[in-house]
Amino acid sequence: MDPDSEIPIYRRVLAEIGDAQSLEQNLSTFTAHLKQLLDFLSLLERDEVTTTIEQPSSPRRRAPQRSLVLIDEIVTGTDPRQGEGLARALLEELVNRTGQLLVTTHYEGLKALPTHDHRFVNANVGFDLEQMQPTFTLHIGTPGTSFALPVARKLGLAERVAQRAESLLEHAENELSALLKDLADQRSKLLAEQDEARKARAQADELERRHRRKLAELKEQGQRALGRGHGEALAELKSARVDLSRARKALREGKLDEEKLRQLDRQVSGAARAIGSHEPRPEPPETKPLAIEDLSPGSEVYVTRLGGSAEVLSAPRKGRVEVRFGGMRTLVSVDELKVPTDTRARALKRAGTTKRRGGDPRLDGPKVVPTQGRTVDNTLDLRGKRVDEALRELDAFLDQALLEGRDNVYALHGRGTGALRSAIREHVQRSPVIADTREADPEEGGDAVTLLELR
Repeated sequence: MDPDSEIPIYRRVLAEIGDAQSLEQNLSTFTAHLKQLLDFLSLLERDEVTTTIEQPSSPRRRAPQRSLVLIDEIVTGTDPRQGEGLARALLEELVNRTGQLLVTTHYEGLKALPTHDHRFVNANVGFDLEQMQPTFTLHIGTPGTSFALPVARKLGLAERVAQRAESLLEHAENELSALLKDLADQRSKLLAEQDEARKARAQADELERRHRRKLAELKEQGQRALGRGHGEALAELKSARVDLSRARKALREGKLDEEKLRQLDRQVSGAARAIGSHEPRPEPPETKPLAIEDLSPGSEVYVTRLGGSAEVLSAPRKGRVEVRFGGMRTLVSVDELKVPTDTRARALKRAGTTKRRGGDPRLDGPKVVPTQGRTVDNTLDLRGKRVDEALRELDAFLDQALLEGRDNVYALHGRGTGALRSAIREHVQRSPVIADTREADPEEGGDAVTLLELR
């Protein structure tokens, strides 16, 4: 021993060595051993309480107990797996209470305890197989090795029995190794599958995002194309209506023949169909087969080709009938007509009905068009808007009014400085669809409102 070595002075030395089984007390090896360890824990707990009372200045601090616990072959005499788990739990509790203990064991699992808990350390005592006795040399830091089979051979165990034991041990170790390898392989496979699943999910999410972006782009492109097509069709319709209005005037003055008027009528119908193809159509109403009485002038019919209701203007002639669709007159085939079930042959009471001087509607005299009073539907509120913004909204409003066949609309611009009113009236003077403009009647807003009459 090194002359400078120090040996602590312990308050207690608690030792559990040997077999304390007792027939008188009905104690097995395991029961007697466990009872002794439980007594150690109780004694150490009482020491902790006593030490706390002796140190009132630090009531929450536990002083080192300076007790040494010695245990030979901890938790034996029971199932090895359960015994190993119980032994580890007891060791952790003992080291918490005393901090210093020496324990011997043959449990392989306990030999790995220092790798998980720094409060423990392995040690082994050398053994001379030739002399069959310990060397009493202590090796700190490495666990000991069992020499069961070599010692058995030294004591005269038959070689065939020793070999059988070795084969069984090797088989058990191989089985355990194979099991551990299989578990490791399964874990690696599972991790790989999880990684592949994560990658596939990420790819699916990215693909979905791309599809959503592409769908949004296509939708936006479609809306732009639809807007361009609708605008072009509206421009064509405006131009056709202006030409038709001029042609009717020329016809009344005897400067245009009836065939030319029919051509212009067809042109307006074509423009209306072009507009219909560029905007969503409402769901068609419920219809029923057509009867001859459904085609009397003033009755309502549904035109399948145009996708909307129209007013019959004249009796059928050669399989065709003239109708008013929106603000336009056009000839359609009787085969294209149906009757809405809820409006069977009812007369349409519409503002702006033409008063005729003759039987042929194309030879009508000037229209007597009463102005429709100002309502929420036919009024565009432009107050507080910039001039450029107001003019854009006004053009769109006029386009819609043209499609709806309105005779007049109102622009509410307010009074203010009069700049917006002047800009609006100057702008509509250049519009081919405006027949006339004037200040609204006093009861309709007076100079704060401009009345716009459509051609």
